[in-house]
Amino acid sequence: MPPMVISDDKVASCLLSAADLPPFLTHEYDKRGGWVALAQFAQNWNRHPDWRHLMICDPLPSETDLRRGASVAAVVHALCVRDGIPVPDWVLNWRHHTPIALASGIGTESPFGRSVRVRSPAVCEYHRVFFEISFRDH
Repeated sequence: MPPMVISDDKVASCLLSAADLPPFLTHEYDKRGGWVALAQFAQNWNRHPDWRHLMICDPLPSETDLRRGASVAAVVHALCVRDGIPVPDWVLNWRHHTPIALASGIGTESPFGRSVRVRSPAVCEYHRVFFEISFRDH
């Protein structure tokens, strides 16, 4: 994988591994709770199939908080299942204790949140992190 290069627009110009993502999943960086970084990860995954194994081989840093870790794991898990790639062991260690939506500000019990849950990949239930299936297909 090429070295990570951060430019003025941060995530858009670099190829991040899953282990690189947690610092970008903050409201200080992205008011949507990290949606931009995870969407870019999914786009990179889709554009660079030869690098997928490198994008997921390293576990998340141990200091990663539960919400961020479960969010990254849910996206990685959904991409792996969709593409028939073995799910790394570290992915199964990340589960949130309550249901959350990937995009911040969406309550999972609101009408829209329930709609997102219904349209989420099946693996989202395991991690308790929900996003519309189209998110991973960008």
